[in-house]
Amino acid sequence: MIQSGSIVSFSVEALGIIGGVLGLIYIIYRMKALSFANGMKHFEVFKALQQLCGSDARDNMPSIRVALSCVTSRDLSSKEIEWFLYTPGAFRYLKRYGKFKRYIDIDFDKNLFKFVDRYSTRKSRWIEAAKLVSIYAVTASIGIMMVTEIPLLVDGGMVNRLAGFHLAGYFFIAVSLLFMYMALMFQQATFLVDVELPKK
Repeated sequence: MIQSGSIVSFSVEALGIIGGVLGLIYIIYRMKALSFANGMKHFEVFKALQQLCGSDARDNMPSIRVALSCVTSRDLSSKEIEWFLYTPGAFRYLKRYGKFKRYIDIDFDKNLFKFVDRYSTRKSRWIEAAKLVSIYAVTASIGIMMVTEIPLLVDGGMVNRLAGFHLAGYFFIAVSLLFMYMALMFQQATFLVDVELPKK
């Protein structure tokens, strides 16, 4: 015979699953709506920039820089601005190009993104990636070890004499997260270099 407790438990679980599914559907809907709104905003900025740019970006450079600040923080030359506006498909990568200014430049002759001279060889990119991952691994290991092995409080609730090392562990963990972020940015820069844009 089915007990009322098991029915209630099943009903709560079913409602939780239904609520989770409905919540997920709502989140996907909101993300699509926001993506569409952002796409429309980018299109409006793109059209305004094309009108301001005309045939020579230098003619309206102050206004163009203000409009570009909505998309990227990177300071672009007039040649870069014209390239992003008049190369089919390039404008969609402008924001990422701004994020990767340490790694990425434009090859105007070949009409594609390229690594800056410092990272132009495969060996230099391997060294950079290895450096970032190594620093991440070392700082994360030191931080985790300091936080887990050195207690903040000792018996009786007193602050440990070595509590500073415990707190320094959190600093090392924060530094490791920064280097993990930099390693991910470097990886994404590699994806941008692989982008093939249509020829003008």
